[in-house]
Amino acid sequence: MRTRANGELKHSERISSTQTERANDRLLRTKSLHFVTNTDRQLSETNQIAECHHRKLHITTILSKFAFQKFGILTL
Repeated sequence: MRTRANGELKHSERISSTQTERANDRLLRTKSLHFVTNTDRQLSETNQIAECHHRKLHITTILSKFAFQKFGILTL
């Protein structure tokens, strides 16, 4: 960047600097939004998987109790 003798930026360079900062801010906000969206999606998928495993465990527990009560079979 070129400066005047007193160290100030020329007007056109101040504008381009401001435009660059705005563009960088927009890019950062966009990347942050994508990160949050991806994180939420991953969390949702993780919760769905956990719920599925919980249901399978619950069903397995019920079947094990039934098998033990009905046939005296101990399942693990």
